[in-house]
Amino acid sequence: MVKRSFVLIPEEASTLEGILKNCTDEASRCRLQAVLWYGTGLPVAEITSRLGCSRSSLLSWCQAYRTSGALGLIDRRLGGNNCRLTPAQVADLKEHLQTLTPRDVLSRKAATPDGLEWTVHDLYRLVRMWYGVVYRSSTSYYNLFARLDLKAPREKEKV
Repeated sequence: MVKRSFVLIPEEASTLEGILKNCTDEASRCRLQAVLWYGTGLPVAEITSRLGCSRSSLLSWCQAYRTSGALGLIDRRLGGNNCRLTPAQVADLKEHLQTLTPRDVLSRKAATPDGLEWTVHDLYRLVRMWYGVVYRSSTSYYNLFARLDLKAPREKEKV
């Protein structure tokens, strides 16, 4: 059995417990808890099972704690690509996309030469034009295709 090189001294564990009590962000709480448990000797298998994380994530969080302290465990993702269309707008968009083609709406500016299949770029232009909404990532448009129960384009495109 390999001896752990990462062990928290009681003061560090106490500090992490205090931060954990005041932390409201779930992703950061998970990281803090994982490092606390690992640093106090809980087996890796038990930590990964309890938190639903991978061994590699656990070890990278411990490394982040070693280099940056508790601040290295704070979730810094920006988010913000959540649904920006109302349910009524989604229903309206679905109805239009099922009855119209890109050529009908965008004429010669459709992304495909024949203008018969919807693409991410077409959806981007349409959502921006009709609803004034722009998502930051093309993945959000693929997710929108899924929410509309429409066949998503075959290839990933940049918006």
